[in-house]
Amino acid sequence: MERIVDAVRARLRYEPGATDVETDAAEALDHGRGVCQDFAHLGLAACRLNGLPARYVSGYVHAPGQASGAASHAWLDVFFEDRGWVSIDPTHDTPQTPRHVRVAVGRDYADVPPTRGVFKGDAGERLSVKVTVGEQPATFP
Repeated sequence: MERIVDAVRARLRYEPGATDVETDAAEALDHGRGVCQDFAHLGLAACRLNGLPARYVSGYVHAPGQASGAASHAWLDVFFEDRGWVSIDPTHDTPQTPRHVRVAVGRDYADVPPTRGVFKGDAGERLSVKVTVGEQPATFP
């Protein structure tokens, strides 16, 4: 898994806005740049090509000291028979930490978009979302 993440990071440079939710892994690889979703999709493809079951994780990362609004984030889980599911964040080159806030898991981004619905009619639409991620003090009963 570490070799796969190293290979993804060697081929892809993190660049906000370089891709969007319609960009597939091959396109991001051709461009050589992308966002966390692209790092996760490339990692998934490489794991699956090597016979490792893998799944896409969508959520947030709490970053103390940064603005409280949070952008969504993506990483992946890889299954090993002797260890079970192991979570890795290829964008940050780190295992999942307590600062990773897991929201949804699926085969890829298409399984876990933050919103999904059907629109019918002539009117337009506009979506605005603000997410705040922070630490809660520990409470014990």
